[in-house]
Amino acid sequence: VRRLPARRPRKHSSLYYRNLMIAVGSFIFTFGAALTRGVDLVSMLWFLPLLYLNYLVWVSFAGVHPPRRRLPRWTPREFDMEYEEVEFRSRDGLRLAGWFIPSHNGAVVILVHGAGGAKVAMLKHAQLLVTEGFGALLFDLRAHGDSEGDTINGFDEANDLLGAVDYLRLRNDLDRNRIGVLGISLGALVTMRA
Repeated sequence: VRRLPARRPRKHSSLYYRNLMIAVGSFIFTFGAALTRGVDLVSMLWFLPLLYLNYLVWVSFAGVHPPRRRLPRWTPREFDMEYEEVEFRSRDGLRLAGWFIPSHNGAVVILVHGAGGAKVAMLKHAQLLVTEGFGALLFDLRAHGDSEGDTINGFDEANDLLGAVDYLRLRNDLDRNRIGVLGISLGALVTMRA
C-alpha cells in the first residue's frame, strides 16, 4: 500500500489576511479618531458589536463559498489503481466530475469528501477499498474541485450523492444492490441526508 506524503500545514488565504487587516485598521482608525477628539473609550463601546457583526458576515460568506484550494494533482494512477474519469449530473442538474475505479466483486463504495476538499482527498480510503476488491466512485461535490456550482449549504449536496447513485445504477459492470457510501465531515452529513 503506497502512503500519501505528509501534508504541509494549511496556510490562510489572502482573503483571510485582507479581512484581518480591514478589521484591525478599522479598529485602530476609530479608536485613534476618538482619542484625538477627546472622546472617552466607554462611549466607543458601540463599535465592538459592529466589529463582531462584520466578523459574523465574513465567516458566514466564507462558510457557504468554499475556496477552491490548490490540492495535489494526484490521480488514482499514482496509487496503482485503474480508473476512468467520469461526469454525471446531480439530481438538480449540476455537472459533477469524478473518478470511477472498477470493482472486482461487483460492489462499489461512493466516497464523499469534506468541505473545502475534493476527490483527491479520498484516495487513501479508495486504496484500502480497492485492495479488498471493492470498486470506488470518488467525485467532487458542488462548488468543489472540477464540479459546477458556487455555494454549499449542507442540504443541496444530497442531490450530488443521489446523482452519483443514479450514475452507478446505470452501469452494467456493477451489482445495483451493492452500492455503499463513505462520507467524511460534510460528506458524512450529505450521506445521512441522502
